[in-house]
Amino acid sequence: MMDNNSSYQTIEWILNHSDNGFYSLIAPASMQYRVVRFYENSNVAVYDYLLHQEEYTFQALKDWIAGQPDKNAYFLLNFQRALSGEQTLKRLNFSRDMLWKLNKNIIFCMTKSADDLLNGEAYDFYSYIKFSVVFQDETIRTLEELTFDNIMTRFQNEDKSEKTDKELNIEHNDQWPEEKQLAYAISLSNRAEALIRECCYSDAKRLLEAVLKIRIAILGTDHSDTAITYNNIAVVYQAQGKYDKALEYFQKALAINEKMLGKDHPDTAIIYNNITVVNQALGEYDKAQKYYQKALTVSEKMGETDHPDTAITYNNIAVVYKAQGEYDKALEYYQKALTVSEKMWGTDHPDTAITYNNIAGVYQAQGEYDKALEYYQKALAIKEKMWGTDHPDTAITYNNIAVVYQAQGKYDKAEEYYKKALAISEKVLGTDHPDTAITYNNIAGVYQTLGEYDKALEYYQNALTIFRVKLGPQHPKAEYVHNQIRRLKKYDKEENGL
Repeated sequence: MMDNNSSYQTIEWILNHSDNGFYSLIAPASMQYRVVRFYENSNVAVYDYLLHQEEYTFQALKDWIAGQPDKNAYFLLNFQRALSGEQTLKRLNFSRDMLWKLNKNIIFCMTKSADDLLNGEAYDFYSYIKFSVVFQDETIRTLEELTFDNIMTRFQNEDKSEKTDKELNIEHNDQWPEEKQLAYAISLSNRAEALIRECCYSDAKRLLEAVLKIRIAILGTDHSDTAITYNNIAVVYQAQGKYDKALEYFQKALAINEKMLGKDHPDTAIIYNNITVVNQALGEYDKAQKYYQKALTVSEKMGETDHPDTAITYNNIAVVYKAQGEYDKALEYYQKALTVSEKMWGTDHPDTAITYNNIAGVYQAQGEYDKALEYYQKALAIKEKMWGTDHPDTAITYNNIAVVYQAQGKYDKAEEYYKKALAISEKVLGTDHPDTAITYNNIAGVYQTLGEYDKALEYYQNALTIFRVKLGPQHPKAEYVHNQIRRLKKYDKEENGL
């Protein structure tokens, strides 16, 4: 894992010691959330442009700050989402002095590509940024093992585009000085990261292959940067569903880390975790447990039994046990994760909410619906407090609660919570987004069970239209909903004697 300690310390200094001014926090979107969560008890305010789905305007930002004037700092999350075009950049440049006169600590959180854009296209504004704080993406993710994970899918296997080398602007020249080649490799790697976020996996892989060629030629096959590149290529293959290739490249990264860093190094543990995720996707649970236990051993040897990364590994082990139907073992490890999370973050932290959610999922799988609802409600209380009632994370828990109520036959409550989730999806993602279509499908299922076939058909049709447009008519989700509609129409005709 990349060491972000110095970056966290810099943010701490900004919050407690710096004069007011502009700062940029450069990190992937998921990492931005993780950083902000870390400082949630430090008298800060957070404005999320992903949630609000709007362009930057000075007046909106000024009014928001005026509503909470005594904060130590103001985090503007997903600022890359606020930069929609040339006019927005002009507004940002024009409002620079007005922003400065607010005399506040404003931390613009954005991706690397957005930072590059501001540096090149909005330099009047960018020149006022005192300094940038860069957070590397932390490879280990908390696997929030949701009942929603078959619902709120990101359609990872849809590769959106494939460009030529010329279009990708791959211009490497092995006659360049080595320093220039290595700097160019970093640039290509950053561009690949942006393409991965856009689901352009084939393009990202070609950039990373160019990075790998440079690093092997200059740094050799046993260098940590070479291992990172192998790991990143593996991540692309994993996103494409090419699990055998993903394992091949994760194993290349692992071989380097074990040789150069040792089997008990935290960066080696990251690869253990990554390999496990792929084994899990392949249904090879025994192998998954083997590598998770390796990762756990590393944490325990380092005396990190109360470390957040150890909680992640506990969580991951529990996910495998649940997939194997060993619910008691799953609960045992989820409880271990919960103990660490509550100790590190408290009972009102989003990471604690994740574990509450996961425990609820086990009880749900066991048919213990009252206990499942108890833990989902604990998770919901935290998410509503942290993110509000209009955030996608809150929508996930609304959906999970609806699934439980539907299983209990409490269809009015199921409809209520599905529609809460739908309202957020429509607002945040739009009415033509595949995730919104999934919620349409869920609501249709409730109406179908209730015998309200006209309403069921309406929602199924909404879902089908979106899936066909966004994913194509042959996509499994489009075919599933189409078959549901056909069955429902046939059943309706038979019931009415037609």
